[in-house]
Amino acid sequence: MNSNTSQPSAASTRTNHGTNNAKTGETNVIYVGKKNAKALKTALEADGFLDKTFRMISAHADSEDWDPKLHIAVPVTKSCLQEIEGRGIAGTPSWKSLVLGTGTQEVPFSTAVLGLKKR
Repeated sequence: MNSNTSQPSAASTRTNHGTNNAKTGETNVIYVGKKNAKALKTALEADGFLDKTFRMISAHADSEDWDPKLHIAVPVTKSCLQEIEGRGIAGTPSWKSLVLGTGTQEVPFSTAVLGLKKR
């Protein structure tokens, strides 16, 4: 596992492939411990960095770095990744300390997006 979120290891940025269907899509995620997932989600939402197109889920089981029993994949915007990498315009956000790593993962669409697709 990477020790510093500003420089994720190659393994922590690996693409995790799932079964692609109309209910899922691949997106940028940040990984967080399950006990901190709600606090991180709330903070990201307040800063406009949570990608509400997708739902949060457990880390992919095939990942080498993340244990689905311990880690959550939180879908985020590209500007969130820039903030994590230190290219954002704001100071260091308090939620940044909760982030364990970044990557891409196949995640389910939010129920609101699925509802729009059915129309």
